[in-house]
Amino acid sequence: MRAQSLLNFEEEKEKFSQRRIISHILLFREEFLYHPSSSLSARAMSLNIYIEDPRQCYAENDIIRGRVIFDCPRDFHEIKDVRLTFSGCSKARIQKVKGPAAPTGSYQSKCILFERERILVPAEEYKVPPTTYEWPFEFRFPPHMESQNTWPEARPFRSDENQPLPPSFDAECHNSQRRISASIEYRLKVQVFKPQRGLFERRSPAFEKVLHLPFVPMAARAHAHAIELEKKQKIDRTFTVRSLCLLPENTDRFLSVQERFKSWLSPAQLPYFSFGVDFWYPSYLVHGMPIRLLLDVNPFIDNTNAPRIPEIVLQTISITLVGRIAARASPPLMGSMSGEVDEETTLLSKTSLRMAVSGQMDLSERFGQLSLPATDITFSTFNLSRSCRLNISLVFECAGKLLKFVATDLEVGVLSNVEMTAEKEILARGSADEGSSHAREYVAYSPDEQPPSYSPSSIVSEWKQSPAFRVW
Repeated sequence: MRAQSLLNFEEEKEKFSQRRIISHILLFREEFLYHPSSSLSARAMSLNIYIEDPRQCYAENDIIRGRVIFDCPRDFHEIKDVRLTFSGCSKARIQKVKGPAAPTGSYQSKCILFERERILVPAEEYKVPPTTYEWPFEFRFPPHMESQNTWPEARPFRSDENQPLPPSFDAECHNSQRRISASIEYRLKVQVFKPQRGLFERRSPAFEKVLHLPFVPMAARAHAHAIELEKKQKIDRTFTVRSLCLLPENTDRFLSVQERFKSWLSPAQLPYFSFGVDFWYPSYLVHGMPIRLLLDVNPFIDNTNAPRIPEIVLQTISITLVGRIAARASPPLMGSMSGEVDEETTLLSKTSLRMAVSGQMDLSERFGQLSLPATDITFSTFNLSRSCRLNISLVFECAGKLLKFVATDLEVGVLSNVEMTAEKEILARGSADEGSSHAREYVAYSPDEQPPSYSPSSIVSEWKQSPAFRVW
């Protein structure tokens, strides 16, 4: 009898739970259909950030002007405060690459590059009518990073304070040992908070909007390195060939085994010939611009006893660009981890050329234009680094001998050509603005000032009268 009663109780409990779930579904459906302002999509569109005269990319000391628009929904009756934050942040996440069944530890780091906050509406509780509100704002990108360094010195990272702001960055890469997620972002974030009831107050906003701002510092723009772009770095090698093939009677024939053995026993008695190879490469590469690489091959007449100058033949050529992302991070409790991931891109690869070379040769003229592929700007900061290196491999043939010219880890900087594109946009925008006479009035605050305070008792009327606020 007792078991039957328990069974009936469990059945009634299950039926009650099902009825309760159905009632919640119907209630949500009615709310969504007849009160669209309370839906998630409507709430997401209720708060927006508009930038006046937006740019393709920003730089240090650039001013950002705009306004925050808040379409107050009908079911939203009270505001506690409204905050606008302008910040820059560098984040890294590193994982060890292990087997599928092995546990993976995650190491993370976060560096606040700078942070500004504006209180658009003071932290008071008041009722607001369901209409559209507007707050103008103005910020300026700082000239350098403002966070204090807590990292030790280690290459390739920077540990000096007041270093330049790094460019916007976002990458995910991995190799056989590490998996890296890295980002540098600059953003505006506005949050609308509503009053919370109860003992424990939550700081989660009722509305939030984030706007990302692309940033390229002046030091990473091509026009700031006009002089350096004309300069080139040189790698030189000297090759000396000792062989019986340098004699006229042995031209275009293979040496016998006896002749080779004799050459091996007495190399000092063989005729010799020397030549030099110079390879010129730029210190900086620019997005979308051709890469000019020069090869200079010259015989050393004063360092030869061969009766004639032999032919120097280029057999193979390989030029690759290696981009490296380095990151370092710390786990929540103890220890630290760093990782590097390389990505290799082939710029030029030719085999079986049999090309006679002498004097200076522009590789772009001989093999076609070499352009920089889409890649990130090079930079270095506390916890992230992006670098690029050239690897050169040439194989020459002279007097039947193969001679290798190898140069690796030739560091180059990668710059942005954003200024060239920006100038075109400014000209187009200027011609379009000539016929417009409409202007908006904005109130700008300096970094150390706050917007004027408002009285909670007359907040709505003062908003309408203040030039720093508009109601549509």
